[in-house]
Amino acid sequence: EGYALYLDIEHTDGTFAYGSQVQLSGTASWQWESAVVIPSKPILVVYLFCLFRYREGKVDFDDVTLRTLTPWESCNGANHQL
Repeated sequence: EGYALYLDIEHTDGTFAYGSQVQLSGTASWQWESAVVIPSKPILVVYLFCLFRYREGKVDFDDVTLRTLTPWESCNGANHQL
């Protein structure tokens, strides 16, 4: 809780999907994570937040990327589905 990549999604019809998360463990000097979001409706905007709260210490988020996947990548290229 509190150490995660967090997504709020605005759909083209004006509705929102709040709070999709990729939880991070914080147990290593570096960590790699990936996730696939399969929306229920077409997406207008994604708000991506890098969270580190309710904890002590320091964290660096580096090379955070958000992109549309090809059909092949979405079936074979990620280890989390939100």
